[in-house]
Amino acid sequence: MDNISILLIGMLLEIFFDWPKIFYKRIKHPVVWIGYLINLLDSIFNKPKYSYNLKRLFGLFTLLVCLSINLLFFYVISYFFKDIIYIEIFYIIIVWSFICSKSLYSHIKEVEGHIKRNNLSDARVSLSHIVGRDTKSMRKNAIMRSSLESLSENTSDGIIAPIFWYFIFGLPGLIVYKTINTLDSMIGYKSIKYLGFGFASAKIDDFFNFFPSRLTGLIFVILSNKPISTLKIMIRDASKTDSPNAGWPEAAFAGALSIRLGGPKVYSGVKSNEQWLNNNFKDPDEKRLSDGIKLYKKLVISIIFFLLILTLFE
Repeated sequence: MDNISILLIGMLLEIFFDWPKIFYKRIKHPVVWIGYLINLLDSIFNKPKYSYNLKRLFGLFTLLVCLSINLLFFYVISYFFKDIIYIEIFYIIIVWSFICSKSLYSHIKEVEGHIKRNNLSDARVSLSHIVGRDTKSMRKNAIMRSSLESLSENTSDGIIAPIFWYFIFGLPGLIVYKTINTLDSMIGYKSIKYLGFGFASAKIDDFFNFFPSRLTGLIFVILSNKPISTLKIMIRDASKTDSPNAGWPEAAFAGALSIRLGGPKVYSGVKSNEQWLNNNFKDPDEKRLSDGIKLYKKLVISIIFFLLILTLFE
């Protein structure tokens, strides 16, 4: 089975079944196991008594250990089981678990459902599962704005970037990216605890998301109803976020939906005065939230169609 077919089948399984509860109950999820490893290394090497430079060194060591163990596991399984089982099944399971189009969609739809019922307290709780900012005091417009920001940014992190690195380096590329992205999500914070220890993970995550984030923004531009103006807004506002990459899909999303995104946020009680994206427009309403979800679905369907074409003509 070729790499494109493995990618296509893995994505379709994820879209239709997500990660089944019975799998999670019996074997957890590969990202959960990566998280266990990161937490273990964090507890050993990220001590408050260590200096900033020593934490940076240990953080780099943690990054290398996580990458080495995950790649070693992949190569060992591939080598010892290639003649015993259909190894392609193992490869498909990796793709299935490492691309999260359905799970992202389900989280946003859950928030949307609470918004439609005007159940803001549950909407805040659901949103807190997918964003790092404080959600407890968010108003309705801020909940919808944050949901669309998360949807656009995580389209890059959860779909486009894994596929991009899969096309470049195959399954090892996918594994490396997902490991780095998990490290960044767990220790790549600019807090006192992780400023040094998470430095290497945050920087390499920025590197690995450089091209995928811009590609994601470009795809949103192409799929929007007004590509020219959306492209102009993306180019104009992409650099206004604190992240070197998040602004590209977010600004494209804001332009495509004729809304503003970004703006001030609160992280662990500390306010971040980020600039607005597409500030000439208003916050999203319920219709724009729905339109954003539809645009996301259009992107996922387009990817599946693209992979089908590649499979047929390969």
